[in-house]
Amino acid sequence: MILFYICSFHVFIAQQRSKSETLYDKGNAAVKRKDYRTADSLFTLSLNLVPHPNSYYNRAVCRRQLNDFKGYCIDLLAATSFDDLDAKNLYWSHCAKADTLYKKQTEEIANKTDYETVEYITSYKYNTNFDYKKNSQSKKIILSKIRVDNVVIYRKSSEVVSPIFSISNDSLLKKIKTETDFSAIVLKNNLVSYSTLSLLIDETGKINDVKLKYGENDKAIVEIIKVFI
Repeated sequence: MILFYICSFHVFIAQQRSKSETLYDKGNAAVKRKDYRTADSLFTLSLNLVPHPNSYYNRAVCRRQLNDFKGYCIDLLAATSFDDLDAKNLYWSHCAKADTLYKKQTEEIANKTDYETVEYITSYKYNTNFDYKKNSQSKKIILSKIRVDNVVIYRKSSEVVSPIFSISNDSLLKKIKTETDFSAIVLKNNLVSYSTLSLLIDETGKINDVKLKYGENDKAIVEIIKVFI
């Protein structure tokens, strides 16, 4: 029953076939021949043109046949983002697990009606990532953290003190003005823009990672990033 379900495929319904749909059809034909590697490539080409849940779902099936469990799960998750119910059911059945633990203050297991804290834990079978949140009975967030690529990141909560820069904001602005060519570049190029940088700060105040989340990656932004790395 499970094998049949995994090997079922979604089908596009359309009167005129686009290039993406044509590649998708060829991928399905390759699956029928059990040429899963060719099918994987064809679904990938189709997705490069037009992302579609059916293409993600069917490529996931191919990757499972090719023993690429991680690729299988990632594609199911991508299909889930398009509200594909079949992909969602398979993803949570095969790739991820969500647990809810009710506990007393002594850490003993409790029930839904008699508890002090509740823990929500999401873990994944294809990597070491997790998502953890601990709430009080009044729904106050006590502790919240995630692990992504073996890096644990703590969210703001009652048990976590928000990290701060090892230098003050005033010192940071002074550093930008005195140690970079930011102002000169902005004036010379007549730049007018709004940019957002994402900083990953550890418990010591050290910046471990800097990413441009919004805006143009121009020379002025490069100068700003120099301050953080």
